[in-house]
Amino acid sequence: MEKKDPQDLPTQDLPHGLHLPLVDYLPSQARKVVVLMVGSTVLTIGVALIVLPGPAFIVIPIGIAILAGEYVWARRWLRRIHQMVDGIKEMSGRLMDHNEKDDAKKSK
Repeated sequence: MEKKDPQDLPTQDLPHGLHLPLVDYLPSQARKVVVLMVGSTVLTIGVALIVLPGPAFIVIPIGIAILAGEYVWARRWLRRIHQMVDGIKEMSGRLMDHNEKDDAKKSK
């Protein structure tokens, strides 16, 4: 399967991220500011967790998903994260199959 660069995808094909229902009642500009503040705070905490003990690999995508609710550039990053996770899943599946074949050979 051919992988597409997230920059080449039209914006309607990008994931929409996490929806914060509390900001629905705010005017458009205020909503963008709130999403920017919350998303960038979560993202900053995730980056700090790279060097501090904690689940940075979970918190960083959550911050990006919050930002993706309002910003196209964050949707592109979120799409790239989805592609990386899919690649890791595929690779781990191949490794599991390979290990099972090796175990079957050893047991014979």
